[in-house]
Order: sequence, then structure tokens, then C-alpha cells
Amino acid sequence: MLKTSKSVSVSGQSVFGNKIAASMAGNIDSTSRKSNFNWSAMDQETYDANKKQVRQDIADFNNVMYDLQDQMDSEAAASTTDTTEPTDDGTNGVTPESTQA
Repeated sequence: MLKTSKSVSVSGQSVFGNKIAASMAGNIDSTSRKSNFNWSAMDQETYDANKKQVRQDIADFNNVMYDLQDQMDSEAAASTTDTTEPTDDGTNGVTPESTQA
């Protein structure tokens, strides 16, 4: 039997001129909402020369991933509906208006 899943993948690069100092990647499974994101130094010399900015780029990438997590959580919460079971008293959870004598 085929079983499929949906995920969101994001990638980013910290670039200086034509050199990639660092590469970032992230993935969020939309069913389980499990996520992972990481980075790798691609050009150590460029990374070392631009360490402060590369670290800021990595922080910015992490914030993009956090925003996606929050968005997916909000969408999942919005799609969840109240599944309250009807009562057994025949009123189906509705209380009739009181009548005055």
C-alpha cells in the first residue's frame, strides 16, 4: 500500500562575492511537524573572513524555519474542528429555552 507524506524544505546560502561561505538546509514534515535544520561551512577561508555575517545569516535562516513551524502549527490548529459528542438526553447538546408559566 502506498503511504505518502508532505514536507516543506528550505535551503539558504551565505554568499560573499562568488564564494559560498555556508549552506543551510531545513525540513518540516507537515503531518508530524517534526523538523530539522542545519548548516555547513562550505569555504572555510570565506567563512573565517566573514564569520560575524555568516552567523547572522544562519540566525536569520533559523528564524525563517521557526516562522514556518509557527505557521504550520497555526494552520493545523485552524483545521481542527470541535468533535464534541452529542449527549444521550435527546437534546443533542442544546438546552431548550425556558418557558414562563
